Amino acid sequence: MIKHQIRKLINNEIWEKLEVAIQEAKHSRAGAPGMMGDREFLEALLYLLPTGTPWRDLPSELGYWHAVYMRFRRWEARGVWKRLWKNLQRESFLQARRLFLDSTTVRAHQYAAGAQKNDSHQALGRSGRGMSTKLHAATIDESCAVALHVTAGQAHDSRQFEALYERLDP
Repeated sequence: MIKHQIRKLINNEIWEKLEVAIQEAKHSRAGAPGMMGDREFLEALLYLLPTGTPWRDLPSELGYWHAVYMRFRRWEARGVWKRLWKNLQRESFLQARRLFLDSTTVRAHQYAAGAQKNDSHQALGRSGRGMSTKLHAATIDESCAVALHVTAGQAHDSRQFEALYERLDP
């Protein structure tokens, strides 16, 4: 069986801030410490939730699926998720209050493929149905975009988060 490296999403800078909010949300340190830390637990959730992967299909590199599932359920039952969300509303997490990311693909005219190439000013790429451009947007609600980023049509949405985040006003 081939094992592959799982890409982690929580870097050290984010974890320093997030760890404090999590400890405050948990309220109590009662009970035996879990086999996996909170950071590993959140990494497993961040892998599962966006992909829609069933709990049982969690890669073993991210922990035992049942342990992740049970901790998720316990945190829900004890209100940890609600308290964590409230903690993230503080000033130190201002950017994380409510930010929605989405993209749309704009198909290029059929003659765009024959144009002279000037890559420095174009975001034109090949996707499944020909030439296209993708517009990525960060919004705070359904009508207010706060950051935009344009890429070639084949660019994946998840890889554009950092570029959008850097464009946000401080």
